[in-house]
Amino acid sequence: MKYNKLYFILFSFAVSNSYATSNSEINYVIKEFLIKHNVKQDFSINKKLRLPNCQKKLKVRKKFDSFKTLEIICQQDNPWKYNIRTKILDNKKKHIKKNKIKKPLIRLIKLNKNMKKNQVITEKDIYYEKTNKIGASNYISDMNEVLGKKTKISLREGHILRDRHIKKNWTISEGQKIIIENNKSNIQILINGIALNSAMQGEHIQVLNKSTGKSIKAWVKNNKKVSIFR
Repeated sequence: MKYNKLYFILFSFAVSNSYATSNSEINYVIKEFLIKHNVKQDFSINKKLRLPNCQKKLKVRKKFDSFKTLEIICQQDNPWKYNIRTKILDNKKKHIKKNKIKKPLIRLIKLNKNMKKNQVITEKDIYYEKTNKIGASNYISDMNEVLGKKTKISLREGHILRDRHIKKNWTISEGQKIIIENNKSNIQILINGIALNSAMQGEHIQVLNKSTGKSIKAWVKNNKKVSIFR
């Protein structure tokens, strides 16, 4: 009786395995599918995976239009499907990631030491460094733009110097007395005024006409004179 039971167990095990699709077969059709789609990435399925037997050739296709999930299809009289998760990325996504990694190095200026507000920047205080981690785009890359200028705020050693950290040497400063030049019909009229904001040469500036008490827009000619737009 014991021998009959043992024989039945062994027979059942053999039958169950004979009706299972082998892992090597599944592995082969997946690799064949990937090669066909120019996906050159290693892949192996879980050794514990057990799928029903398929009397026809297995088919593979992308699930959700991605190689991350592949669908195994058996188109027999009693068909079945099975989804296998992978770690494979689409070729396009791989190229995008590679491009992101290969960012060009940018030369910028960093501080060599801690600096206080209103401290004058000298050549000993700064150095050049090439990096692709620049953050915001308003960094400074030319020492001549900062030498001799004052800091707007306190800054720490290793800080990237940006436009907002540096006090500008304005051509005309806010509150400064200026001359407003008005050229009309070949006649030059000069009027006293006051700058309502700071500006560099060639930039727009808002000024107060002391004669009329009105605010007007002009452009900066030099450190004493502005010209009215016409």
